[in-house]
Amino acid sequence: MDIAKQFAAIDPLRGRSFPRSGAAREETRAQFEAERDGPGERLAERWGRPE
Repeated sequence: MDIAKQFAAIDPLRGRSFPRSGAAREETRAQFEAERDGPGERLAERWGRPE
């Protein structure tokens, strides 16, 4: 899988909104943001930002 496909797979995850109360998995805002942004940041560190 090339970097463009990897970022394409991550973008929909980054676009989701914070879950409301009553969600199956209770998350703090910090946990949610770390899980949402973490994979993209790791890919960017390794391969650089998309052009």
